[in-house]
Amino acid sequence: MAKLLSIATCAAVLLLSLLARAQAASETPNVAYEPELARSLGADESGMKRYVLVILKSGPTQVPAGPERDEMFKGHFANMSRLAAAGKLALAGPFDGADGWRGLFIFAVADIARKR
Repeated sequence: MAKLLSIATCAAVLLLSLLARAQAASETPNVAYEPELARSLGADESGMKRYVLVILKSGPTQVPAGPERDEMFKGHFANMSRLAAAGKLALAGPFDGADGWRGLFIFAVADIARKR
């Protein structure tokens, strides 16, 4: 239950940040929509960009500490680096691992199939 509250808190902070940014943008005088800029940033015709949120949770099989686990995490971080370099990974971060909740990714892609 505490982990669900923690996830809800993270989501609320993210939402409030986005709302604050949207409000600040709406208060900016004389801002015109720039279709070329929107297109160059991967936005749609409304200037909006889609993202995919992924929350990581451990499965039932634990990998004990040691060389196998070290290699697994080496591959995990290499994949995150590859996705970030390709402009697909916008944000990644860990959770505390309680109740199997491990972390989150936010991908700057329109759908999960494109993140690969």
